[in-house]
Amino acid sequence: MDYYSKLIISNDFNKLIVELQNSHINFNKDEISLPISFNVSDYDGNGNIKVLENENAINLVPELGYEYIRDGNRLISGYDESLISIPALEGIAFMFAHSLVILNAEKYIPIVKLSLNFYTRSRALISNSTLIKYAEDASVDSKKDYVRDKSDLLINFAHHDSIILIDGPLIGGQVSDSNIDLNRKLLKKGIIPVYIVKNSNSSLIVDNLYNGQYNSDFEFAFKTLKKGQRTSLYHYQDMYSKDKNKIFTYIKPYSNVSPIRLELHETTYKLYESELNNIFDSIYYLFLAQGNSSNPQPRIVAIAEAYAREVLRAIDVNDIIFKSGLIPTMNYTRFGW
Repeated sequence: MDYYSKLIISNDFNKLIVELQNSHINFNKDEISLPISFNVSDYDGNGNIKVLENENAINLVPELGYEYIRDGNRLISGYDESLISIPALEGIAFMFAHSLVILNAEKYIPIVKLSLNFYTRSRALISNSTLIKYAEDASVDSKKDYVRDKSDLLINFAHHDSIILIDGPLIGGQVSDSNIDLNRKLLKKGIIPVYIVKNSNSSLIVDNLYNGQYNSDFEFAFKTLKKGQRTSLYHYQDMYSKDKNKIFTYIKPYSNVSPIRLELHETTYKLYESELNNIFDSIYYLFLAQGNSSNPQPRIVAIAEAYAREVLRAIDVNDIIFKSGLIPTMNYTRFGW
């Protein structure tokens, strides 16, 4: 299948803008955020931990990872997103850029989906609109829309029989069930999803295996690993949900920065266990290819993030929101993600 760079705008994007203008929504021009990352809360849960390998520290081989990518064993892609929040007296709008980047024959191909939603608690407002959404809690409903749009992009455009590196945890907050469902659909296409987690306070390992010795799993991994190593694989099973499980390891791509957690669903592990060392070597190679110890992430994920932010920066929000001549208001409370 041939892939070309794409910018996909959701079907109702322009219609919603017209409805917002016709509804005389009072947006706060001064409170429009810059493109920011969407952070899903990590999951510390209640469950059991099992160690799957004997060694605490396992060397990674970036040369083998490079060869695995170069030889085209599997295409590799990366996903990240960015958002702009646009507060108003009547509610709040979120504009998301979902970015999938495919590495094809050493060429990065971006596919970005742009979506816009507006949430309000005013039933009077939605009575005259087909696209403005009623939400008791915009933070909850907007996350549902976020996962739906993310899933649509990945299911429709991620390459069959490929590896996809997804920024954020597999299990986390209100999007856990949706992420697990997305994972199941990707596996049906022969796609191997690997989730990349930074800056977490997770303590699943240290609470279950090293009680009192470490503050967090990241501290444990930082002090256990040398540059270019990963920990053993660990298996987590939630005690309340059989679907909430994961296989995870910590990787240390640089000497003096926090490790990164790589995780995948148990179903993925059972299907592709024999390929995992190749995949981990490839991910380590992509960390080194990015070469930024201050913001460590696989190069293809960093590129996906950059495309998401640039698409949002290229959108003239002032033009599309305020061209109806509405009067900006002041002193709104910023909606926090």
